[in-house]
Amino acid sequence: MRLVNEEISVLACRRHDGLKAIEKEIESVNRKLLKYYLAYENGTITDEDAAPRIRELRAEQSRFQRARDEVISEPEDMQSNKLNAEMVLNYVQDLKALLSNGTFMEQKTFLRSFIKRLDYEPGSVTIHYTVPLPDNKHANAKVEVLPFEQSGGPFVIVTRH
Repeated sequence: MRLVNEEISVLACRRHDGLKAIEKEIESVNRKLLKYYLAYENGTITDEDAAPRIRELRAEQSRFQRARDEVISEPEDMQSNKLNAEMVLNYVQDLKALLSNGTFMEQKTFLRSFIKRLDYEPGSVTIHYTVPLPDNKHANAKVEVLPFEQSGGPFVIVTRH
């Protein structure tokens, strides 16, 4: 729980630092554009000379603005997603109920959504997984649905003995 909370804090700091860097780049491009505009207005540069560079700077400006918009559109308050002991206990109880009472397909589907990769070496197994945080957008939902992934084609039947 502590490690996940530390990672959430690091990600929030990276997001903030990335946004500051993008804002700094946008300011730099805006200053460059202003210099070209002033030079054109003063008659020290022709439109033929300024136009290609202004197009490049505008494209760069648009690219940085899109990057800024992407960062801004990410969930802003990552701190609210921090785990606490009660949340972990609820996850464990849900997991226990699903693995104890769920059908084989429900169990398999849930484990596939939770476990990303297993690394096996003689004498040890490493499990790479994610902690599923609740989606606050659908807080009013009464029933949760497990993700469903189809393995194989429509005409494949898998049997186990």
